[in-house]
Amino acid sequence: MPATRDTQVERELWQQFTQQRDTGNRHRLMELYRPASVIIAKHLYKLYGTDISELDDYVQEAQLALHDSIERYQPDSGAEFMTYANYRIRGQILNSLKHSSERASFYDYQKKLRKARSQSVLSDLNQDSPSFHNIGESIIRLAYIELVDAIFESDPEASTNAPVINDDDETPVSQNSATPYQSCAIDNIKAKLKSRLQSLPAPQKQIIELHYYGQLGFEEIGQLLGLSKTRISQLHKQAILTLQNSEQTERSV
Repeated sequence: MPATRDTQVERELWQQFTQQRDTGNRHRLMELYRPASVIIAKHLYKLYGTDISELDDYVQEAQLALHDSIERYQPDSGAEFMTYANYRIRGQILNSLKHSSERASFYDYQKKLRKARSQSVLSDLNQDSPSFHNIGESIIRLAYIELVDAIFESDPEASTNAPVINDDDETPVSQNSATPYQSCAIDNIKAKLKSRLQSLPAPQKQIIELHYYGQLGFEEIGQLLGLSKTRISQLHKQAILTLQNSEQTERSV
């Protein structure tokens, strides 16, 4: 149990902070209420936490909310500070959990999309007794769908269902570190790929756009087009192989 706060000291701190919102008084208020905010964080961790490493995240969110509460609180409002801060701290932590859950769900969904497209393009290769040809062809096809995905992902109009991630360390490397030469090469590849895409039969072209641009799974695309998931997978593979063969043909010319 944290030590009982001295209400007289508490009132004096708020009076000083209200008159002069300086760093020193803000820091003293943070230290005064920190134990209570940690208790709230630990309580929510017991309810929702799944790993001990998450506790620090809960406490960090509580500190951010505590700081914000100190900045926004009006001592003459009639409400006790911790009554006011409790709602903000709980809200901040629960909101961060919601965003973490959304992000985790998004990445899980991306994994499912990649698994489905990989199974699609490898469906005609014998994986039980792979030959050198099958292994080589598998690598080429998997590399090609990753290339297609990366090119469409770098397009500002692509991936409209993806959540916005503002953390600097999660910005795609290609957007951070590409040299002018690399950017030019990527633009050329994108232009060629989009040109080849226009020559695909209408159903295949639509599936590529819905899957890579729209980030829809084969089942959802099937529902939109009135086709089975299996048929969508087949058409996806045909489209990828057509695009891949077109590139190989251009290189051999």
